[in-house]
Amino acid sequence: MAEHTFTFDTAGDLTLVVGTELEGVEQQTFLICSKDLSRSSPVFKVMLYGPFKEAQNSTSACPWTVGLPEDNPVAFKTFLHIMHSQFEEVPDVLGLKDIRDLLELSNKYDMVHLLRPWAKTWFQPHVTTQQVID
Repeated sequence: MAEHTFTFDTAGDLTLVVGTELEGVEQQTFLICSKDLSRSSPVFKVMLYGPFKEAQNSTSACPWTVGLPEDNPVAFKTFLHIMHSQFEEVPDVLGLKDIRDLLELSNKYDMVHLLRPWAKTWFQPHVTTQQVID
């Protein structure tokens, strides 16, 4: 587990461990409110409160931790900033790879709607003018 936990909600009940050291991207740990995540994503709602292994076991005395080793921790952190209304932490400029990572993650968890306010700003630097050839 990563040494540092990013706290998005001091009363959070869920720790997410995102990414894997094997991918060359540093794994990150986030303390969040499971309800915030489930409100933002129907996929997480089913995952956390349905019949899946990630759901909290009410008989467990252990903290609730969910691993997401296949996800990009940098992109996931951006989503968490958006979900928690920390808009000053959302980047104004993103490279194409970063945009792709966010789009893949948003599609996987059905959270595309969260990106709408930033999409035009992020894509604008990458738009090129093309001449129409007759």
